[in-house]
Amino acid sequence: MPLDSVCLTALKNELEKKIVGLKIDKVQQPERDEIILTLRGVGASEKLLLCAGTGDARVHLTNYSFENPAQPPMFCMLLRKHLTGAKILSISQPPMERLLDFTLSGYDAMGVECEKHLIVELLGRFANIILTDADGIITDCLRRIDSSVSQLRQVLPGLLYRLPPAQNKMNIADIGYEQVEAKMSEAGREVRIDKWILDTFNGFSPLVCREI
Repeated sequence: MPLDSVCLTALKNELEKKIVGLKIDKVQQPERDEIILTLRGVGASEKLLLCAGTGDARVHLTNYSFENPAQPPMFCMLLRKHLTGAKILSISQPPMERLLDFTLSGYDAMGVECEKHLIVELLGRFANIILTDADGIITDCLRRIDSSVSQLRQVLPGLLYRLPPAQNKMNIADIGYEQVEAKMSEAGREVRIDKWILDTFNGFSPLVCREI
């Protein structure tokens, strides 16, 4: 099932109850597009999987054991340097966006406590895992996106992190039933309801639209 922004909101609410307050004990990168964070706290232990695969981008807890490659990838080594020992302070999601922002309390190279952000974008072929500092400057990312890949938005170390371009759709959480009904009456009877929902409102996958 697609992890659209509606399902991602429910997932965020569940994760907040389980992992906020835990510290990152271990960082693994068993596959090119997967990061595993082993989290520990007082009387608690969890394993968080972050996947930025093109067709299977997702975030969830897991009980599986993963083998490390013989040589850790460079991105894994960078995350170990910046995130080991960091505490998860909060998890946020911009309204109806397919991304989660993990706010962390860690330490800089001088041992001074500082805020960091680990952002997981679940955006199809542009899915990504991005580490930024407190000011939003990108430290590094799993998938670097330069101007040859996208003219609209570059994701590279040293650049200021920007949210993905907004779609020209409505947020269903911001309007009432009367507005939905009025919008629907403008569509015409020949339009399929699932296509109308998909084209009108942000955050719904085609599968969820068909189920509705």
